[in-house]
Amino acid sequence: MLSYHHLVQCYQQSLNLYLVAMCLCLFSPNSPENNQCLTALFERYCEGNTAAIKPRTLHFLGRDFLVPKAFKSVAWFTFSDLCRQPTSSADYLEICRHFEVVFIQDIPRLSLNTKTEARRFINLIDNFYDNRVGLVCSAECPADQLFSQQSHNSTEDARMLMDDLQIQEGTVDARASIFTGEEELFAYGRTVSRLIEMQSKAYLDEKSLARDLLQDR
Repeated sequence: MLSYHHLVQCYQQSLNLYLVAMCLCLFSPNSPENNQCLTALFERYCEGNTAAIKPRTLHFLGRDFLVPKAFKSVAWFTFSDLCRQPTSSADYLEICRHFEVVFIQDIPRLSLNTKTEARRFINLIDNFYDNRVGLVCSAECPADQLFSQQSHNSTEDARMLMDDLQIQEGTVDARASIFTGEEELFAYGRTVSRLIEMQSKAYLDEKSLARDLLQDR
């Protein structure tokens, strides 16, 4: 993985930072240095016009959705903005309608203990992937480590639910996906696969904004 200092050196030498980013669309871990890299790349996508980067409000379905930072077809969010709020597919689809590239800061490692946030993140990535939205982000760990299968609390919760339903361990009913977390684990695997593909040159080359950046250099 390229170091933060190497990326900054590339930027200072006026090299095409986008070419570096094509191999590094997920910066990990969530460190001040990597978030500074993310900010520098965001400003590069915004043509260096930092004064024009402003919040934007999307109006749809009779309500407002705030985009913290936006410039033309590029948007910036934190993980909390998108997955720790009561967001849904309608919100994510509206983002896809307005933006070609989305930056997300501070994605944590997710597990069965954070099912709500994880499900929103999975939904988010599904919408971005299906609509071919470019994603650049900072995360606690690489894409293939973003989802942890370890979950003490979920195991205890499942046992309590089984007790309430008078279901015995080892029975067919006890192996239902609601207790084993199989559905979540399957979705985790699909999301990791999509995140990895979304970092590929082939995926990024589909975006007209990416082609425009390359033609400008």
